[in-house]
Amino acid sequence: MIQNLITGFSVSTVIETLGLSRSTYYAQINRKKSKTQVEQERLAFQIHKEYQNAKGRYGASKIHQKLIQSSNNCSLKRVQRLMRKMGLQANTRKKWKPKTPVSSDRKHLSNLLKQDFIASRLNEKWSTDITYIHTVKDEWCYLSSIMDLYSKKIIAWDFSKTMEKELVLQTIEKVAYRVNDGLILQTDKAVNIF
Repeated sequence: MIQNLITGFSVSTVIETLGLSRSTYYAQINRKKSKTQVEQERLAFQIHKEYQNAKGRYGASKIHQKLIQSSNNCSLKRVQRLMRKMGLQANTRKKWKPKTPVSSDRKHLSNLLKQDFIASRLNEKWSTDITYIHTVKDEWCYLSSIMDLYSKKIIAWDFSKTMEKELVLQTIEKVAYRVNDGLILQTDKAVNIF
């Protein structure tokens, strides 16, 4: 630290400003790093290198695993402490969640279930849902399903590469023969269904 300060200043000015004795100043300048300090710096360099290689995506536990693989024995706590000291944090990507806006013409629809998802018999209450599934080949695909809220079983489903109202209608058609008086079919009020 002192060596950084003396650039451009005389020794007398530095020790007078810092309030140090001349012997303390020279002891600090000539002090050799301890074995622990050298090891800390080497480990910090390795941590920073692994962090850069991973493009900032690895946290302490993953970097700790990499260090152990490359014969650097150290504890996870030590890696965490050094990363915190260096200001290194894993850059995490926020998982994309599809959000479907509620259509303004659907807001007036009443909620017949009123959060009461318990049914006393089969075919009393059904619930529909669309699940977004990310695939490597087709990007996004969509699974439309209907669940009987009494048995908690999926009673109909359909799968498509496009999300159109036909997907939900086809799913409903598969169980239309089971519809009886008083059946409540619950959907979210999303625009993507109808």
